[in-house]
Amino acid sequence: QQLLSRDYWHVFPTATLQYRFAKDWMTGINYRTSIDRPSFGALNPFVDFVDQYTIERGNPFLIPAYNHSLEWSISYLEMASFEVELARTYNDMNLFIEKQGDVFNIITRNYDRVDQLNISLNLPYENKWWTTYNAFGFNYTALQYEQGSNLLDYGRPMFYIYSYNAFRIPKVLNVEAPFQYVSAGVEGYVAFQPFYEVGLSIERKFL
Repeated sequence: QQLLSRDYWHVFPTATLQYRFAKDWMTGINYRTSIDRPSFGALNPFVDFVDQYTIERGNPFLIPAYNHSLEWSISYLEMASFEVELARTYNDMNLFIEKQGDVFNIITRNYDRVDQLNISLNLPYENKWWTTYNAFGFNYTALQYEQGSNLLDYGRPMFYIYSYNAFRIPKVLNVEAPFQYVSAGVEGYVAFQPFYEVGLSIERKFL
């Protein structure tokens, strides 16, 4: 048995500045720092057998991640908005996959540093018969991790589109149509393929 003890002290400053430069327009800049502590499950070294070729276990040596974020935004009527964020995370916690013989070992590790650029545009609108919300986003992630023979150093872009539309015909029916598309990208050690979702809901009330 091994007893782990860890003490740390940190300050997390936050600052926000907003300016209304027209009746319906507002811009602002925000800087914040935060901490992300590992969960009990991520720390627990108990081995979970996913299948005969895959195991998952916690990492008791995880340390907290520290986040720094600088964001500029502009909004119209406090609804539609355009935002640009620069973020840096030290000791970012994410999945790591190791291969030991024929077995894949899934474990959470601290990545040295993750830098992100996030750009988003949000466009809502509503009238008596139509409600719509549309979001467009772009993300660029640069990750660095080096430990022994394990080396990760990459930068990958990703973008997404989300659209929700609801149409109301009084005393006749309601129609909802959500749509989402996410391009190929990476999340830590894992790369994912593009995917999309389309939905349609029609509601008719008879009473």
